[in-house]
Amino acid sequence: MVKMTNSPPSSAFVFRILSPSITPPNFCAPRLGRLSFVRAADKDIDIATPNFITSTSRGVVPHLSRDHVQKTSAIGWVHIPFESFLASSPPVPTLQPGAHKLHSFLGFSRDRYILSLSLRDPCDDNPMPPNANTHVVAQSLRGACKVTPALYRSHASSVQPDIIFALADIPHTPSQLPSQKRTTKSIERTLRWLAELLMPKASSPPLSNIFVPLLGGNVIAAREAFSTQLQEPLEGLEAAALPQLRTLDDGVSGYVLDLLPLRLTSTTAPSASGIGDVVPHVQASLRSLPFTRPRIATAPISPHEILRLVSRGGIDLFDSNWVQQAADWGVALDFQFPVVDIPRRPVKLHMGRNIYDDQYAMDFESLSGASGARCPCIACSPSFSPEPIVHSDLDASSYVLDAELSTSPLPVTRAYVHHLLHTHEMSSHALLAAHNLSILSGFFAGIREVVGRGGEALEAEIAKFEERYDEGTSKLMMEEAKRDWEAVDRARGKGRLKREKEDKDKLGESE
Repeated sequence: MVKMTNSPPSSAFVFRILSPSITPPNFCAPRLGRLSFVRAADKDIDIATPNFITSTSRGVVPHLSRDHVQKTSAIGWVHIPFESFLASSPPVPTLQPGAHKLHSFLGFSRDRYILSLSLRDPCDDNPMPPNANTHVVAQSLRGACKVTPALYRSHASSVQPDIIFALADIPHTPSQLPSQKRTTKSIERTLRWLAELLMPKASSPPLSNIFVPLLGGNVIAAREAFSTQLQEPLEGLEAAALPQLRTLDDGVSGYVLDLLPLRLTSTTAPSASGIGDVVPHVQASLRSLPFTRPRIATAPISPHEILRLVSRGGIDLFDSNWVQQAADWGVALDFQFPVVDIPRRPVKLHMGRNIYDDQYAMDFESLSGASGARCPCIACSPSFSPEPIVHSDLDASSYVLDAELSTSPLPVTRAYVHHLLHTHEMSSHALLAAHNLSILSGFFAGIREVVGRGGEALEAEIAKFEERYDEGTSKLMMEEAKRDWEAVDRARGKGRLKREKEDKDKLGESE
């Protein structure tokens, strides 16, 4: 069990490893855990691991209203990239009155949701100007901006998230490996910025629950070196400024493994699916670090990769960006773990369906079909309460309740969502986002059930999953769906009238 003693009095962060109970533990073994926030004034929050973290854009779960978020049990931990608020100075969330500003400003109840904060979006692969010794370059709505460690600390202290991701100097050099000198510099900067984040300040309370990104890029030796330096005794000014810590690692609550930089500069030979294996790099970072702290992997790209990282990397939490991106592109996910024993198919299945495809125009089945149990999302299991949604006291007397209104047993059909997508209706993506997050929640529940069996059960079920679902062709299906989305967006999205006029003008010139 890990209990952080430097937490603020309003909450305490606890992470327990429930299994395996072997001593000494295998550092990369799959494990069950429970992450808890013990609130002083609110209901405690427990999240079973392995599990996922919901991604946001500007602090909002894409496509879902606040009511949608509150109705689903799939969302428990929400991640906020703070760079989207840097367009104004000071950032708007820091102006929120009262305590726990981030929860209040974004409307996430403290008795239901854990909020984590990072400066940059870990799933953003846009090229960026280089960082410097004194600042990190972030992408705000008004373009690139420079953020110093002191400014990031000030913002984090002001908005009071539950968990803070430390600053990381990740080289943004797509398609090429950073030089050895650049890799060394990134390690040194990240460790120095971590020390600054941990140092107490007279003007603000000490920060707690800090997760550090594990750096080193695609170089195994560099990743091992970063983890080693994280555990070296503090010396000089850092030792004097942090007398309560023997090493920087003593002030860290957990670890973050950013997979996107590994993928952008990968030198690993791709697998049959065209996807390189990042597991060796993850293992290199974790080998010498404490087994008892939670581990987060950002930017996974498939359930197959998640299973590999759970099985061979002992990862506890993953972000959900790829699932939410599938909803952006009109893909309804449909997979389950463990798979149900059915007659072997000659062709592997996709992990979802491109609902833009014309084959779904007259398909009146629900979005999910892999499992006999109905998906609990608002699309597959819609329900309607007779209670009105009251947004203020003035609304309370404006409604007459209809006791005859009942829950609808009929799921939303693929044909209906196909129609919504082709007419560019926002509700199509809301239904898909809620559905995909529920599928992901069920996927992780299945992982926990299989890991709990112990022995070789997980490896056996992973083999069945890989035999059932094709990782490579599913990637191609996602790309096809993205092209379909772009075509509909061009035909019906913003700027449509101007584009139609330009097309007519070109047609007239050709005639």
